[in-house]
Amino acid sequence: MKDRSSWFFRWLLAPVYCMAGVSLMVGLAGCTTAYTNTSQAPQPTPAPVAPPPQPTPQSDEVKRLLAKAAAQIQAKALTTPAGDNALDSLHRALALEPAQPDTLEAVFRGRERIAEVYLDLADQALRRSDQQRARQLLDRATSVDPEHLGIAALKERLRLMAAAQTHSVALDQRELDLRSSTLAGTLLEAGAAAKRTTAFIQIRARTDAEGRWIYEQLNRAPGGRLRAEILRASEPRISTTINRTSKPCETCTCSTC
Repeated sequence: MKDRSSWFFRWLLAPVYCMAGVSLMVGLAGCTTAYTNTSQAPQPTPAPVAPPPQPTPQSDEVKRLLAKAAAQIQAKALTTPAGDNALDSLHRALALEPAQPDTLEAVFRGRERIAEVYLDLADQALRRSDQQRARQLLDRATSVDPEHLGIAALKERLRLMAAAQTHSVALDQRELDLRSSTLAGTLLEAGAAAKRTTAFIQIRARTDAEGRWIYEQLNRAPGGRLRAEILRASEPRISTTINRTSKPCETCTCSTC
């Protein structure tokens, strides 16, 4: 009787178990479908990145002005005459295209070149011992390109020259033509004095050969190689420059120390 009763209850509950099993399977299938749909969901498309703007090419007018400035620099019309010089041409080009990269670079290089020409002219003035002219040219270079690397070096040379003592002697042209022993002896003494004071000698001669002969006579004095430069000039001359700020040699007996 007990077995029949158990069998009856199992038979009665069987549909319930079946419904529960079906519900569980349907639930699991839904979860799987939801997971699958989530993993395969389309990803958002990134927004396209706009390419950087391309610089506008230089205009024909700017190219003309830059070419004109280059020609004016070659002719040394740097900042004068007013209204017709290299610096003005560069400024006009920059005003037409203030943000064009090639124009900015060309104007920067042009100003740098103008300053270099002024510094070269100032150097030539210093070689002639023309300090006033050298200072004027240095000021012009500074006004055009105050950051130029050559400005500091030239300022230092001007300072040293202003603190130096220069003695200049004209050379007899007839004695030079003869390469006389008297002149050779005079030059030997001048070279010895220059070496004792570590002075610098500037030689002005009519020809290169004449300048080399003068230097050879000066350099015959003992004490190492003489510091000198040779320039072409119509009137032969030697100029000895002694820096008064430098310490004189211990064995120097000349009156210029």
